[in-house]
Formats: sequence, structure tokens, C-alpha cells
Amino acid sequence: MKKFENVIIASDIDGTYLWRFNYVSPRNLEALEYFKQEGGKFVFASGRNQYDLLNIIEDVEHIVNAPCVLCNGSFMYDVQKNEIIEPHYMDSEQAKGILEYVWNEVDPDAGWRASCEHGYTAIETDKRILLDLKSAGHSSKTRFYSLENVVTDNLFKAVFVEDADKIRLIYDKVKGKYPKLVFTTSCDTLLEMNPVGISKATTLNRLKQICDEKYNVRHVLCCMGDYFNDEEMLRSADISVCPENAHERIKSICDKTVCHCKDGALADCIEYLAEVL
Repeated sequence: MKKFENVIIASDIDGTYLWRFNYVSPRNLEALEYFKQEGGKFVFASGRNQYDLLNIIEDVEHIVNAPCVLCNGSFMYDVQKNEIIEPHYMDSEQAKGILEYVWNEVDPDAGWRASCEHGYTAIETDKRILLDLKSAGHSSKTRFYSLENVVTDNLFKAVFVEDADKIRLIYDKVKGKYPKLVFTTSCDTLLEMNPVGISKATTLNRLKQICDEKYNVRHVLCCMGDYFNDEEMLRSADISVCPENAHERIKSICDKTVCHCKDGALADCIEYLAEVL
């Protein structure tokens, strides 16, 4: 049996694998090749959707070797087959209701976008989001609607984008008001909404079950993350690791804090696993 044949590493992207959206330490790439040669399975567990994953991770089809967990757990995605696996959708009525409530009664300037199978859903008058999608090259994958006619069926995840103080205000206003949605943050300017009962943790546990059955071996799940939307998966992992730049609350729950993301946190994680497994 190879050294990492029964190991899955699930890594967050921003602030964990990538630094400032596009830099990955060469140490990570070298260590990852060793990890996979020794039988390890590597996936991303991210709030991003499949199009964002393909856009931001260069050569991703050669980096991961098992399905990724995207949109904070709303689905698994097989990069090699371009296939969405076991999708979970937001409640359509509450997804539309929260958008109307926030824009009409809390913050009409908050940006809003949602991830779905074709890419994104957005409101045609939302200048903040239109600029974001255009700068990321996602305009062609976005369907635009008026607020009155927005289609909220089959949404994986929705996000409000605002200044940190206003995000906290929005959260205070909506928490407990929409019981079919769950809220989390991947940074202090994003409030993310998913189907209730769905998270990176729940879907990673399902992925682990699939791998156990496929390879007839009980896997060890190691999770890496840096912010609050990683907290549940870190708590449920067999081994939890965070980079030095992680939020202090995240550091307090992890088994190991490794070097800063930009210095090769994934490489340090693999070295740590080689020592403890």
C-alpha cells in the first residue's frame, strides 16, 4: 500500500491554496505531485462554482484527482468529466424573498449574485455585480433578470456583497428569518447563503463515503481552510490544518497551523501528514 493511498486532502482555495486570487507557491505543486504519486486524493472544497474553479485554478484537471466540493457543499464536481454530482438547491421562494427583503428594507445597494448550473444569475440593474462579473470574464455565463422576474429555481448558492459593516447589518436582519437557508462568510464582505443542512462538511463526508466504497479502503479526511465557511468541515475532519494567515478562531479549532498560504501551506500540510500517519 502506498503511503497516502487512504488519504483525502480537501483544501479551500482563497487564502489556503491560492494567495491574492492567483499566486500558488511552487512548493505546493511539487509536494502535491509527491502526494498523488503515493496514492493520495486531492480536491478543492470551495464556495466558488465550477466556472470559477476552472477560471482561477490553472491546469486544474491535472491538479485534482477526485470530485471537488463546490458552492460550499451544494454539489460535487468531476473536473475531468465536467459533471455535476448530487446537486442540492436553495429553496426558491426563500431565495427570492431574502433578495427582495434586503433590497427593499435593509440595503438597496447590496450586490447580489447566485450560482447555478449555467453559471450565474444576477439582477440587470445591479451595477456592483455587473462590474464584478465582467472583470472576472463571467458575463457570458450570466442570465440577467429584473428584480420582479428573477428566476430563483435551481440555485446552488447566493451571495450578498457589501462593506463589512453593512454585511454584518444584513446578517443581523436576516438570521432566523429564513429557516430553509443557512448563512456563512468566506470573508468580511460576503454573506453566503446555501440550502439548509448543506455545507462543505456534509458533502465532504459524502465524498469520503464514495471513495471508501470505490477503493475498498477507509479513508482519512484532512481538511485545510482559513475562514468561517471552512469551520464546519475543519471540525468534522479526521485531521484539520490551517495556514498561518487563517482567522484566529479557525486556528483555535485546528490540529495544526502551518506556514502562511503564500509560502506553501499545502506543502507543509503534506509534510505534516507524512509525519503523523
